[in-house]
Amino acid sequence: MRLLVNHHDPAFDEGQRASIGTGGFAIQNNGFQPRLPQHILGETELYRIIGSKHLDHETLTPICPAATISAALLACGSVSAFLLSLKSNGPWLSKETGLDISAIANQALERAGEAAASGPNAAETLAHLADAEMKAVNALILERMGSPVPLIPKLAKYLVEAGGKRVRPLVTIAAANMIGYTGDAHLKLAAAVEFIHTATLLHDDVVDESDLRRGRKAANLVWGNAPSVLVGDFLFARAFMLMVDAGSMDALHSLSRASSIIAEGEVRQLAVKGDIDATVGSYMEIIEAKTAALFASAAEVSAIVAGRPAEEIAALDTYGRELGLAFQLVDDALDYGGLAQSLGKNTGDDFREGKVTLPVVLALKKSGQADKQFWARVMAEGEQTEADFETALELLHRHDALKATLAMAEDKARTAQQALSVFPDNKWKTALSDLAEFVVQRAS
Repeated sequence: MRLLVNHHDPAFDEGQRASIGTGGFAIQNNGFQPRLPQHILGETELYRIIGSKHLDHETLTPICPAATISAALLACGSVSAFLLSLKSNGPWLSKETGLDISAIANQALERAGEAAASGPNAAETLAHLADAEMKAVNALILERMGSPVPLIPKLAKYLVEAGGKRVRPLVTIAAANMIGYTGDAHLKLAAAVEFIHTATLLHDDVVDESDLRRGRKAANLVWGNAPSVLVGDFLFARAFMLMVDAGSMDALHSLSRASSIIAEGEVRQLAVKGDIDATVGSYMEIIEAKTAALFASAAEVSAIVAGRPAEEIAALDTYGRELGLAFQLVDDALDYGGLAQSLGKNTGDDFREGKVTLPVVLALKKSGQADKQFWARVMAEGEQTEADFETALELLHRHDALKATLAMAEDKARTAQQALSVFPDNKWKTALSDLAEFVVQRAS
């Protein structure tokens, strides 16, 4: 998500005009690069505060005359600096809605202050620990995106540079350090994991007909469906080349199996779209394939290349799988706002696409005939009105479906933490354990 800030914004001091952090990319026009700050608001949090996910470089405009630039991606820029720019150079309006978002800059800055006071979250701590190795992984990603066909690196870079949390490759790096691995094969495997994930995102956006990905217009809406699918295939191929370069047939088997399972999960989800008879068991099978399989493989491959005992490989497989399940369950809840009292417009994508996720499955189990008719209309038949999302939200809260979903996510996170018990205590083990807890905290 690119945001507009003032070129001469004093919030960007000389200290921030330094080398980019994890996932960072250069600001255009003036060339300085904001470092990833230790305390920033997350992308979803900013969406909630602003109230719209459509506030990007194409839909924002400054009303007052000011020298503006297209700033660094949200994931690597200073949110506080952006908000200070809004405060000092507003009013800023959304071309799409006419909303004056500068009016809420003070509230957002207060929240940023609260985040700073509470210290870095677990994901930030892990990213800081793995910073040097993640830079090497990012360099590998950029190198392997190269192609003499110009559209391939251009389209791939569009999605890769959109940020993202890089959680999966971070897990690979952290697992390797936790067990004391001293080689470099884990770097290649971490890059392969990110390529697999990115490829699935490109394919998913075509299948789901998504408008946005990581706050930017979906790649298939920019270049078309065919190029997006083919570049996704290219990234899969690059991932397999990296796996081979890592020199472990067992690691290759793990990640290639995960890739196959992901595809099966996506096909299965497509087949049951709008199915209000879906069960908890059937939905858990889908997300175990669609999301958890890659987390599991990302965690275990470091132990595989390190030649660790089967017990440790299995433990990391369990950690990654349960972490992935918790991650997806929380995402399911966050699509309906989680337990937050106020919702941003980034919510409701699953609802509008007719995806019967776990909160809906749980609500349906407690619904009477009238409620079931509502869910059949909006999900199975795809007949939705503007008011239907609020109705759905009311039903989910009435039946405690969101609370139940998050309770299940907490159970999965605890299981992930328990799986790490076979490893000796060190800072990497602590970071991985804290990450499992943080995944669930996102929805509170």
